[in-house]
Amino acid sequence: MVLPRRRITKQLLCPVCGDVMATAVYTRFPWNSLVVTSMDGYRIMGIAAGRELRHSEERLEQATEIERRGAEARLAFLREHPLEVVYDLRCRTGHSTLRSMPQIVRTMVEFPGQWISPS
Repeated sequence: MVLPRRRITKQLLCPVCGDVMATAVYTRFPWNSLVVTSMDGYRIMGIAAGRELRHSEERLEQATEIERRGAEARLAFLREHPLEVVYDLRCRTGHSTLRSMPQIVRTMVEFPGQWISPS
């Protein structure tokens, strides 16, 4: 992997509908940091996957049949990334995309251009 410039800014696109969900700014030096801002101008805070795992298990127990598939996919993702910081990215049409900080940063570094889909 090629080391990125000191600072990279990208627009994150919804993998479902293609709308812009957020702006991500990755700073490699002097520290590795990722700042994600929604299209409404609010900072999207990363959350510990282990903490969110407990909340998702509770949601799965209370989910209806329609909500169950999405809740199970969310739970599976969190179980794959238990020690990472994750971001719940939402587009304006209501789609939710859960991605870990390393996934977002890797996509930002590897793909050129201003718009990327964090998949």
